[in-house]
Amino acid sequence: MEQEWDIFKEYGNRTSSFMSMYPGLEHIKIENGQARGITYGNRIVLATEPHCDEESRAQAIIDLRNSRDKKLCLFPIGEKLASVLHEKDFSVWQVGSEPIFELEDYFRSDPLDALPLGRTLKKRGAELVEIKLSDLDRYKDELQAIHEDWKQQKTFELGFLNQVDPFFKYNLKRWFILTVRGTIQAFMTAVPFCYNGRILGYYFNDIIRSDKARAGTNELLIVEVMRLLHAEKIPEVRLGMAPLSRIEKKGPASAFLDFLFRRHRFIYNFSGHYQFKSKLNPTRWDNLYLASSGLGFIHSLKCVINAHFPKGLWVLAQGIVARQWGKHLELKQAVKTMKQADRGEDLFFRSFRDYLFRTKVTHLCVVFFVVLHLLKVSVPSVAGLFAQSAYTPATVTIKGLTLCPLFHNDGFHLFGDQLSFYIFGVFVEGVLGAGYFVILTLAGLFLSNPVTHALLDPVLKHFPDFYQNHFLHVKDYGSSNAVFTLLGGTGACLTKKTWLFIPFLFYSLIIAASLESFLALHHIVALALGRLRDVQTARLPQHLIRNIIHFTGQNLWFWALTAIPLAQVFALEFTSPIWVILLSPLLLGERLTKVKLAAAALGFAGAMVVARPDMTRLDPGVLAAA
Repeated sequence: MEQEWDIFKEYGNRTSSFMSMYPGLEHIKIENGQARGITYGNRIVLATEPHCDEESRAQAIIDLRNSRDKKLCLFPIGEKLASVLHEKDFSVWQVGSEPIFELEDYFRSDPLDALPLGRTLKKRGAELVEIKLSDLDRYKDELQAIHEDWKQQKTFELGFLNQVDPFFKYNLKRWFILTVRGTIQAFMTAVPFCYNGRILGYYFNDIIRSDKARAGTNELLIVEVMRLLHAEKIPEVRLGMAPLSRIEKKGPASAFLDFLFRRHRFIYNFSGHYQFKSKLNPTRWDNLYLASSGLGFIHSLKCVINAHFPKGLWVLAQGIVARQWGKHLELKQAVKTMKQADRGEDLFFRSFRDYLFRTKVTHLCVVFFVVLHLLKVSVPSVAGLFAQSAYTPATVTIKGLTLCPLFHNDGFHLFGDQLSFYIFGVFVEGVLGAGYFVILTLAGLFLSNPVTHALLDPVLKHFPDFYQNHFLHVKDYGSSNAVFTLLGGTGACLTKKTWLFIPFLFYSLIIAASLESFLALHHIVALALGRLRDVQTARLPQHLIRNIIHFTGQNLWFWALTAIPLAQVFALEFTSPIWVILLSPLLLGERLTKVKLAAAALGFAGAMVVARPDMTRLDPGVLAAA
């Protein structure tokens, strides 16, 4: 292995040369040098240009192709090698460009003049520190923690030349951190690219930002490291490839790649990546190419994708879905802790068998509902039981309470209810457990109708007789109430739930309006029952006192509207901040300063000027408004 690194130091003058030495890429011996890449089937994918003399690289690639009798693909390569290979009947496509910073020209003016966020962060005390290898152990734990947090934000792992492992061959890298008041905002490693044993410049390959870093951190870190290297007379810095950027349209393949660059955001934000590097104002851009022998554009592109996603395209697809929807399905930390610490279970399913085992009650419930519906349409006695079991507020029966949630009107009703029931049931049972699933399901099936009935009955007595009669004689069937309690339980576990609730709330209102059925509002009641998990009882007495005070104050304000002029009510209402100032030392232990007292006195005087209360008698309306 040491011999391979010696060859790298002699001929590793490409930006990706160091990255090609990472684990997972095999060593391929060529004459007077080496190549790095992966082999699968009858194809070889080389990572960047071979490590050998520049003039003999094209011939080394041709010899490798002929000796292995395999189809060859290499990526990314420079324009010089791409031109030579094109003349040797290789297919060549531009696949991106790379920013180059020639430091002598770059620092003719201060780059931070064009980077206001970085400039502001520097003024606020941000400092660059280079970590010596002898001091790296002192920072290692903190840097590893930042790296782990950064990795958790990524939804899929990259391989090939996009591996991120700052501590691989750490002794060959230079380490830099950016701190603000002693707190590390980001760190970066710089790796050399060499030729004939001489360092030509540095490639900034691992730039890892803390999740609590301030705006402008990365750009300031990059500029300040380049400033330090410029002071050391280092001629050049590279930031690596910006994929699909600055492609010259010369045919269908380049037009397709340019379209992906401009429009595509699903897997990778190509244009955003380019814009970040572009705003640093590099002194030039070098074109980078994909070359292939014996493969067309589509197959060559597939080779590159397979190389970069070593776990397979199926895992990539799962990562994409997680990336797009994970921000909506982010579980509350309390739920994660309950699952992983208290129960010792994985948060999500390990396998299909695990999925079936952990959601067995949901599956049994769905089978039960489907079988019962099939019996209803095929067995007359069960159909008769269905006719007798509707929940009707005018004549509440035991059958109506217990059997109506189990039957469905028709196949469409059954399909809609059970599809939603299955989705939310799998989530609740899989994440929270079978016990919680059973409680929510029973509450939805057997409590939501009577609770809705009890809530609406006294209210509808104030409505015209038509609405009362319609409410009393409506008939209800189906398990949709259980769907809404499970929906509430799902929402209670998520940090962002509004997007989930709004469509179902609209559905409930639309059903209530279209059927002219107030009882259809039981969906909202069921949703509230499912949200009972959100009710925190740790400080219930304080909540009770707070709500009593709020209720009393609100009703006194309404009463004051009838007792004193409206102008006085609103003038006295604005005295509430004064009471906060005066009561905060007693209730919150805050310090009452002269400034606060002066502000309270001035505010009180202003309220008196507007309200002009009668000073000869104490009006209860004035006290109520205040």
